Amino acid sequence: MPFSLTLLILPLVLHSETRAVFSASPRTHFIKVVEGHPEVLVGLAHRTRTLLPFTLEGLGFAMHLGCFTTTPSGRLRTIAKTVRARIDGTDDAVDCQKDRCDVR
Repeated sequence: MPFSLTLLILPLVLHSETRAVFSASPRTHFIKVVEGHPEVLVGLAHRTRTLLPFTLEGLGFAMHLGCFTTTPSGRLRTIAKTVRARIDGTDDAVDCQKDRCDVR
């Protein structure tokens, strides 16, 4: 995944209306979803700027733990078996984890 797209993960997944749109068609490419639902772009820039410090902190922490590496082209590549999937937390947190918006 290109680094630039990782900055969109939290704004897309943590916004319940946007999450609902993406979870309805999890295998569809991002651009196709936006074409069919342009409303997902409303407020996305603001949410992205607001969540940027948290996104960068999370990426830095994951990098520190060895969960992914960067390729020479600047893409992020996950390292197998470094993150264990466990769904728990509040109802909203569980909802975010189950939907797993797939940004392509």
